[in-house]
Amino acid sequence: MFKLLFVLLIAAGAFAQDAPPPKPTDAKPPTIGSLDEKETKSFRRFDRDGDGKITVEEYRNSVVRIFTRLDKKKRGYLDQSEAPKTAKGPKDRITLPEFQDAMMVRFRKADADHDGLLTPDEFKIWRQAMNP
Repeated sequence: MFKLLFVLLIAAGAFAQDAPPPKPTDAKPPTIGSLDEKETKSFRRFDRDGDGKITVEEYRNSVVRIFTRLDKKKRGYLDQSEAPKTAKGPKDRITLPEFQDAMMVRFRKADADHDGLLTPDEFKIWRQAMNP
């Protein structure tokens, strides 16, 4: 009886190995917390290590990437046509350090519990404030 069970287990294992691998699905990755699909995608751009929190360092690095992408003329500053409406000020242009300072003020305001991290809920509030 044990021999028969052993043979059946071996055969089942061999059969399972012959099965084709599962096909990839077109399913979208799950959303994070209370974030909708668009907010989740944006959150993941900031949360580079994927731990579900945005650190000050991740945020600062993202701000530099955003600035670099917006600075199409590669002059080291954004003029009024390049700067996002949330970063425009009284001057005709904004430099990277000025942009970083302005964005870090927003981070500190969004970090409701002042732990140096943005949770998905804090991020959602921040995004809503940035895109009224």
